[in-house]
Amino acid sequence: MKMLTMRLFLLTTCLLVTGSTLAQAQSADQQPTQRQPLAVAVSTLRAEANKAYVSKDYAQFRDLVAQLHALFPYNQQYMTQLVYAHALNGDRENAYNMMLTMQRQGLSYDFNSSQDSSNVRGTEAYDYINDLMVRAGEPNGFAELRFTLPAEVVLPTALVWDPSREAFLVGDASQGGLWQVERSGETRRLAFADEDTGLWSIFGLLVDAENNRLWVSSSASRIHAEIDPAEAGRAGLFEFTLDDLKLVKKYPVAADGLPHRLGEVVKLGDDLYSIGAYRPILYRLTAGEDRVRPFIALTQSVLLRGLVADEARQLLYVSDYEQGVQIIDLRAQQALALAVPETLNMGGIESLAITDNALVVVQSGITPQRIMRLNLDATGGTVEGVVPLAIAMEFFDAPNAGVLVDDELFFMANQQPVREKIARRPVRIGSAKIDDDQELSAPDMDKFWDDYYEKTGKERPPENSG
Repeated sequence: MKMLTMRLFLLTTCLLVTGSTLAQAQSADQQPTQRQPLAVAVSTLRAEANKAYVSKDYAQFRDLVAQLHALFPYNQQYMTQLVYAHALNGDRENAYNMMLTMQRQGLSYDFNSSQDSSNVRGTEAYDYINDLMVRAGEPNGFAELRFTLPAEVVLPTALVWDPSREAFLVGDASQGGLWQVERSGETRRLAFADEDTGLWSIFGLLVDAENNRLWVSSSASRIHAEIDPAEAGRAGLFEFTLDDLKLVKKYPVAADGLPHRLGEVVKLGDDLYSIGAYRPILYRLTAGEDRVRPFIALTQSVLLRGLVADEARQLLYVSDYEQGVQIIDLRAQQALALAVPETLNMGGIESLAITDNALVVVQSGITPQRIMRLNLDATGGTVEGVVPLAIAMEFFDAPNAGVLVDDELFFMANQQPVREKIARRPVRIGSAKIDDDQELSAPDMDKFWDDYYEKTGKERPPENSG
C-alpha cells in the first residue's frame, strides 16, 4: 500500500484532548486545568499504531486504530484506517460494516486507492458499497458564488450581517481590519488595528443593532502583521458603537499566565460568551464586570470552532472539530452532547448558525465538504431530521464562517493559508438556501445484508465472523 495513505497519524489534526468527562464547570476565579494523561495516551496510541503497521502486526494495528476510533468516532481518517485494518486481517464482514457506516454518514472515499483493501475486494458487497462511497463525493444540492473579497482583505476570519448598514461586516486576522461589504461585493474599510482601537487579530464579530453595539473578539496572534511580541497571547472583547465605531471599552481575558485566543462571540441575555482556540474553554463576560473569565471547560472537546445562542431556551451550541456539537444549558447549569442519528457524521464543523428550530452547519473537515441543516426537536437537544443543502460544490475549498441573512446562509467558500510562503488567493463568498425540504436518507445495513445473501444464495455467516 502507499505509505502516504497509511501514515494517518502524521496527517490527522493534532489533538488537544483535555479529559474524559463530558463537561467540567469552572467558577470565575478558578483556573481551568488540562488533563494531560489522555492527550499522552492518544499520542502513544498513534505512535504504536504506526509501529504495528510498519512491522506488519496487523492484529495489533487493528486494535489500536479501533481504540482511536472509539475516542473520536467522527474522525474520517480513523474510520478509513479501521477499514484497512480489518482488510489486512482478512475480516470482510467488519470491513464492509465500517464501509457501510461511513457511506450511511455521507462520507466519500475510494478504497481501491490502496492495496491494503485487496483482501476484501472481488465481492458484490465490496463493489456495491465502494461505488456508493465514491458517488457520495459528487456535487449535490445547490450553492452559488456571490462575490469575491478584495485581495487587501488578507486573512478574513469573521463574517456577520449588519442590518443597520444592510451590509456584511468582515474581520481580518492579519491586519485587525474591519470591512463593510455590500451584497454586490463592493467593499470599503471601516477600521484598522491602531493605537486608538487597540485591536489585534479579529476572530469574531457580534452585531447588536438594538443597542447600537459592535462587539469584536480580538487576540494578539502571531499572524497579526503588527504584533508586538510582548503582547502575544493577550485577548479580549472590544465594545464599539455600531454607528460610528467609537471604542467604548476593552474587556481583557483575566490574566492567568497562559496565552489566549478568543473565537466567535455571542450574546445571551446581558452576558457575552466566546470560545477559546487554544484550550476547549467557553469564556463569559458577565454584565457589569470588566474582565472576560473562564465559564466552563468542555473536557471532552478538542478544537472549538462554532458558537450560537438560542435565546428562548437559554442554550448555547458549541461545535468541536472532532466531537460534534455540545449544548450548554444555562438554566440547568450543565453541558451535554447534541443527540444525533447514527447516520450523521458531525466531524469537521467549522461554523454554526441557528434558525427556526434548526442548526445550519458548515463541515469542511470531512469528505465531501458540505452544508447541512439539522432540524431539532422541541427541546433543542436532539436532531430529528437532516437536510443536505450543498455537498461537494466545485468551489468548496474548506468553507467556513457562515452567517444567516433571511433564508440564505452566506459563507466563506475558501480559507487563506496562514503562512505567506503558500500562494494566497482572494476569499470568495457563497450562499445556499436553507429551506430545502429533502431529508437525507441512508440504506439500512441489515436490509442490505439480507438482500445481498438472498441474491447470492450464500449462507449468512454468524455475526462478527470473518
